[in-house]
Amino acid sequence: MPQRQRKARPGKNRGSGAGAQCPLDRDTIVKGWRALTTQQRCTTLIFDGKELVKSVASANRNLLFLDYRCEVIGIPRRGADIKASGATDFQIEFTEEKDEHVAKYILAKPTLFERADFFEYVEKVLGSKWLSGRPYLPESEWGSLLSPEPDTWAEYTRRMMQVVELAVTHRVAADVAVAAEHEKQQQAEAAAAAAAAAEAELLAEEEKAAAAAAAAAATAPGAQPLQGPVPVAGGSTVAASAVPTLVAASMLATAMGGMSATTPSAASMAGTAAPGVMGNPPTTIMPNIVQGQGQSGPGLNSSDGSDLHVRHRSSTGDA
Repeated sequence: MPQRQRKARPGKNRGSGAGAQCPLDRDTIVKGWRALTTQQRCTTLIFDGKELVKSVASANRNLLFLDYRCEVIGIPRRGADIKASGATDFQIEFTEEKDEHVAKYILAKPTLFERADFFEYVEKVLGSKWLSGRPYLPESEWGSLLSPEPDTWAEYTRRMMQVVELAVTHRVAADVAVAAEHEKQQQAEAAAAAAAAAEAELLAEEEKAAAAAAAAAATAPGAQPLQGPVPVAGGSTVAASAVPTLVAASMLATAMGGMSATTPSAASMAGTAAPGVMGNPPTTIMPNIVQGQGQSGPGLNSSDGSDLHVRHRSSTGDA
């Protein structure tokens, strides 16, 4: 007579609640799984872990041998109906090595992962809600779920459904982590763009204020409008329209640091290279602002542009 069948007991790492806490709730897992394509679901449920493949292949082989023995003796065996148990939803792929068939990986068939009631079916086989009372094990420990080996096809299927439950959860958790990292990166890029825009706006406001200051200086009471080209040092001239810009630059630099602003040469302001300018040291233009007689506002000293004092910096730094 065949030995009295013993009920499989949970292994050391299975059913005891050991393992990390699942980071996701059931609704998130369901939503993430349904968002996957058929190909993605298929690859998720292909298992090639060495320990897991070895354990599943061993359990499958022993159950088939037990079925054969019972059939030869003529004794019906409890749980011998493979199809009814759902065990046929899994397939073991073998390769031939040195005249020996070696299990390489296990896969779940579309009859399982394409079910409309996939989650409800897995929970029915497991006897409880998703990951309820079962450990959230890392992939390296999935092989322990087949220890000790199941002695019925129904128990074999239940163990395999635990592997499926873990594989689905890990896949969705990884996708959620990637999406969260992508969102974080997008937020950082948006914040950097906003900061750059704010800085550009500030610079535009400063330029606008400088232009307004230049316009105010040129139109202040007592200011004499400049006519024609304005002579500067070196025998060059600048257009009268360029003088307010030079004055404003000098005033702005003086206000900011008490230092005179070093401006481009007259030739560069006029857009042409003037004779005698090349090789000259940097030119510093300082407006001579004085109180006009009988006037309340500052004005330029004269009408011929001589109020623009042009000084050359020597190599020693003296004016």
